[in-house]
Amino acid sequence: MRGLLRYIFPILTAMILTAAATDVAAQHYLGVRGGFGGGTGSRFYPKYTEQTTLWGLYNAGVSWKYFTSQKYVGGTQADLLFMQQGYKEFSPLYSLGRYPGSYTPDGELIPGDSTGYYSRRVNSVVVPLMWQPHIYMFQRNLRVFLNLGVTFSYNISSTYELGSQENGIFDKGDYNFQLTRDNRWGYGLVGGGGLGYSFGRVEVLAEVRYYIGYSDLKKNWNKYWDSEEALNNRLRTPLDGLQASFGIYYRFGKKGILSAPSPRVEQKLREREEKKARRQGVVSGQFDAADGIPLDESPDDDTALPEEPEWDTEQPYTEPLEVPEDFPEDQDTGAEEAGTGIKS
Repeated sequence: MRGLLRYIFPILTAMILTAAATDVAAQHYLGVRGGFGGGTGSRFYPKYTEQTTLWGLYNAGVSWKYFTSQKYVGGTQADLLFMQQGYKEFSPLYSLGRYPGSYTPDGELIPGDSTGYYSRRVNSVVVPLMWQPHIYMFQRNLRVFLNLGVTFSYNISSTYELGSQENGIFDKGDYNFQLTRDNRWGYGLVGGGGLGYSFGRVEVLAEVRYYIGYSDLKKNWNKYWDSEEALNNRLRTPLDGLQASFGIYYRFGKKGILSAPSPRVEQKLREREEKKARRQGVVSGQFDAADGIPLDESPDDDTALPEEPEWDTEQPYTEPLEVPEDFPEDQDTGAEEAGTGIKS
C-alpha cells in the first residue's frame, strides 16, 4: 500500500498544478466526487455458476476537466478514483457440507443447498480518461452531458465471502493474491451520462457510469498451463460495474462559458440582464456574446450628450407686422424698439 501511495500523490499533484499553471481564463475545473454501485462477473467464461450483481460497492476521488470553446464537443475529463469492483455467484457446490447437520448418521455428505454463494470485493485505483460532449439548457444553468472513454486500474487488495442465503456465512477474509493466478493491472471502457447545475463558478452534478472490463481478474491456462491453479481458472474473468456518483467542481478563472450561445438563448440572456440592470437603476445597451455578460459602459461626465436648449414658452406669440412699401427707412428704429425685430 505504501508503495502505491508513492505513485498516487505525484499524479494528484500533477493534476492540480496543471489546472493552476495553464491559462486561468480557460475553463479548467477541479473537484471531488463519490458514490456507490454494484459489480458483476456476468461475462465470465465458461459459465460454471449463476452470476448476480454484488451491490454495496463505493467509489471516491478527485477529478479534473477542461472545456474549450467548441460547441457540444469541447469537454475532456480525467479522474483518480478509489473504486470497489466485484462479483457474486451462486452454486450448490459452495454450500456443500458447510451447514450444521450436513452429514447423515452414516457419515455421508448431504448435497449443498441451492443458495450457496461466493463473492469477491476488489479494492482498486481507477483512472478514467473520458471525452464529454454536452449541451446547455435553462439559460445555460443546466448542463446535460455524456461520458465516453477508457479506464486503467490497479488492484490493491481484495476480500472474499463464502456462505449460503439460507444458512449464513461460512467463511470470509482477505484474499491472497498470487502471481501465477491473479492480475493486478486492468483496463477497459466506460460510458454514461449525467446532469450538472452551475451556481456561478461552482458546479454540482450527478451521473451514472457503466464500466466494461477488458482485462481478466485471473490469468487463464493459455499462459499458465503448467500452474496448479490453472485447473480451477476460467478462460475469461472480466469485471463489469454500474456506479452512480455525485460531485462538486470549482472553475478556475472568472470568465464565463466559452462557447457562444444560440441566438434565442442570447436574446433571453440579454433580456434577463437588462431587466436586472433596470432593477438596479442602470441601463446598459451593450452585450458580450462570447461570455453572455452585459457590459456596463455608461458615458462619463465629460463625454455626456449636450443638453437640449430650453425654449421660452411664456412669451405670447404675435403676428409679424407688414411694412408698407413707402415706409421711410429712417423710421425703422421704432419698429425695432417695439420688439418686432423686423427691418424692411
